[in-house]
Amino acid sequence: MISTYYDVVDYGQSFGSSPAGQEIQNELNNAITAALLGDKTPEEALKDAQKAAMRAYENITQD
Repeated sequence: MISTYYDVVDYGQSFGSSPAGQEIQNELNNAITAALLGDKTPEEALKDAQKAAMRAYENITQD
C-alpha cells in the first residue's frame, strides 16, 4: 500500500476549498458509497458524479 501511495502521490490534485470543490468531493464520496453498497454500478455512480460535478463547476463559473 505504501508503495502504491508513492507511485501516485505526484498525480494528486486538490479539490480546493471553494463551494464547488466541496460539492465535487461530496459527489465523489456519494458515488463511491453507491457503488460499494451495490445501489449503482461503478460506471453509473461515476457518470452521475461527473454530471453533478459539472453542474457545480458551471454554477461557479457563471457568476
